Formats: sequence, C-alpha cells, structure tokens
Amino acid sequence: MSGDVAQNPGPKDPCGMCSKSVRNNQKGICCDLCDKWFHIKCIDMDHQSYCNLANSHEYWYCNQCLLPYFSDSFFNSSHDSTMDSSGEDNVDVCPSSCHMVPPTKGLTMGHLNICSLYNKLDQLRVLMTSNNIDVMTLSETHLDDTISDAELHIAGYYLYRLDRNRSGGGVAIYVSEAFTHSRRSDLQQPGLEALFCQINLPCTKPIIAGSVYRPPSAPVEFYTLLDNSLETLSLTSPNSELYLLGDFNVDLTQPRKPPSKALTNLTEKYQLRQLINEPTRVHQYSSTLIDHIYCSDMHYVNTSGVVQCTISDHYAVFCTRKAARRHSGVKYVSSRKFTKFDEQNYLADLSEIDWSPLYHADSVDDAWTFFKSSFTTVSDLHAPFITKRTRDKQPEWLSPNIRKQMLVRNDLKAKARKTG
Repeated sequence: MSGDVAQNPGPKDPCGMCSKSVRNNQKGICCDLCDKWFHIKCIDMDHQSYCNLANSHEYWYCNQCLLPYFSDSFFNSSHDSTMDSSGEDNVDVCPSSCHMVPPTKGLTMGHLNICSLYNKLDQLRVLMTSNNIDVMTLSETHLDDTISDAELHIAGYYLYRLDRNRSGGGVAIYVSEAFTHSRRSDLQQPGLEALFCQINLPCTKPIIAGSVYRPPSAPVEFYTLLDNSLETLSLTSPNSELYLLGDFNVDLTQPRKPPSKALTNLTEKYQLRQLINEPTRVHQYSSTLIDHIYCSDMHYVNTSGVVQCTISDHYAVFCTRKAARRHSGVKYVSSRKFTKFDEQNYLADLSEIDWSPLYHADSVDDAWTFFKSSFTTVSDLHAPFITKRTRDKQPEWLSPNIRKQMLVRNDLKAKARKTG
C-alpha cells in the first residue's frame, strides 16, 4: 500500500532512479509491485501528493511497473515500418492494463472461478491486493472441513465459505475488514451453491453480494432454488441493493439456447441487469461468456469489465459501485529501539533500584505492580518503544522478480489468445 512512505529502514535500499540510498531522513516511497524505493524528488512527486499518499490506503506503482511488456521481437523486428498495409499499428504488445482493474473510487467487487482455492491462495492474494478489490467472490473453491479458515487467511479480509468437497464445487467470499458486513444465511437454499453477505456503508442502503456457482450439469431446479433466494431477499430486505456474481455456466453469447432464456427470464423477473459483455473463458477454438455480474441498480455502477488473469482458465470479472472508500485503521507495530542500547549502563541502572518494597508487599499483585513499574521505567530509558507503519506480509517465495515475471506471463498468455 502507498502507506509505505514512512521512514525507510536505511541505506540498504537504493533509489530505483538514482541508485543512491533512500535514508531515514529522506522522503521516499515504495512501489507496491516491485518493492523498489524511490526518492520523491527523483520521480517528480510534490510534497502534497506525498502527504496524501501517506494518509491513505491507496496503492502506488512506479513508472516501470506501469509500462506494458514489450517482447524482444518488437525491438529486433526487421520491418522498416511499424504500420501494416491497413494503417494500424503493428506493435507486438499486450498492455498490462488488461490484467488490472481500472483505478476507480468506490466499492470494487470481483468474481473468479478459481478451480481450487487452497493451491492458488498466494496468486489470489496478489490479484486482490494489487487491484484494490474490496469484495472477492469465488466459485469452484474445492474445499472441505479439513482445511481451516486460518489456512485461507488473506490479511485485511474476512472469509465466508460454503464448501462442497475437495473434488469440485464450492463458493466463497472475501470481504475487506474496512467495511461492516455479515453473512445472510437466510438466503441460502439446500442444494444451491450460493453464498450471500450484507455490506453496510454509511448513508447507503444495504448492499448484498452473492457468490453463485451453477455446475454445467445442473438440473432445471437450479433456477427454482435461486428464485427462492431472490424472493426471500425481496421480502426480508426490499430496500437492499443486490450484486450477484458467479460462474453460471450459461453462455450469454448464445441467447436463444434454453439455459440462457431461463436465466434471462429469472433475472428480468427481479429487474437485474447483467454487466459483463466480453468472453470470460477463452480457448484456442472457443470463447464463452459464462461468468456474470448482475446488479439491481446500474445507476450506482461506475465501471465493470474483465481482468485477463492467469490463475485459472477463467478470466476474472469485476464492477465498481460508487461509494466513498473506507479503509481500516493503518497498521502499526511497536518494538524497542536498541540502536543506542548499552548493556553495562542498563544493568547498572537496574542495580541502583531499591528492590526492598518488592519483598515487603502486602500481596502478589502489589509486588508485581512494583516490579513491572521499576523494570519498565529503566527499560524505557535505555530501549524506548518506537512505532512503525507496516505492510501486509507477502509470501516469502513471492519476490519482486517473480511478481514481475507474473506480469510477463499474463502478457504472453493474452498475446497467445489474441493471435490464436
């Protein structure tokens, strides 16, 4: 997060522009993708922008990470012109922006058929944190009760889950801890893989986010069960705002087929609008739009679209609902500073304390209070507490170079799908 504009650990971190150390007494900022530090002067950042980032939870990326990936063939091309006969640019590049959610203020919700959450947790963490996703719904989580919530924890998010088994199915929702939220168990139906949670924003009607998975072989009863859930919602929370995200395994590019007609009839019954209009599952010889987002009021939607991630064979879909962003309190850790600690002076000061009241205390509690107060006073003098702003921990294996290569991988996969 861009909160990493506080004092930098010291001269071991060189500036990504001038290569000189970003020291404690200098203003520096760290890229949230490559983890490189920069002097704000080297990147032409003014003091006001620096202060704004320091007081926010927004992410900041350096110019190098924002650039698209250019293949070697682009620089080694033997063509004299970068224009083909049609007059269009013949640049051999897929912009990195196709793998990112556009930076828009509001409540960002996404969905991904992840096809086994446990094995792809770290990649999901990168996707969510790098795109500022507030609510992430998942399908085909492939979980059961042998995997605990703690094993699936992502810092800054709370997990709701509805499991099937380790072989298939299952849905889940990650919700940012910055928001007040609760599970809507009353909307669940036996036999329906659909999970709902309610999010409460200031001065806003309740927002219901649902994660839905319809297996390819699902019987027609699926629509009846989903209808029951939506009917319950309309009766219990008539003033709520609904966002239904999921893998419905219904290809909306073929609207005349029975599954498409059945789903369309159901969503039109509750006046839900579908936001995604690009294919979400693309193979060499086919492309289908089977991952959908339905909303009850398009007036509040800022943007929506598809993110071409490579976590699974499905693309992620997202939408951003207009809202003032709320962030959880900034994370700090406190620890003692031993920079000027002198053990001999410390022991000498401890030895000068009159410990006799400790042995004549009326109770154990009084003895402990005296000891703690005396010991802490001396310790604070020689090794005072300092408070530092912290970042969410990333997996140890996920180095800046690996994250950079993940972007390259995404670009190459997008290029391969585009060229066939």
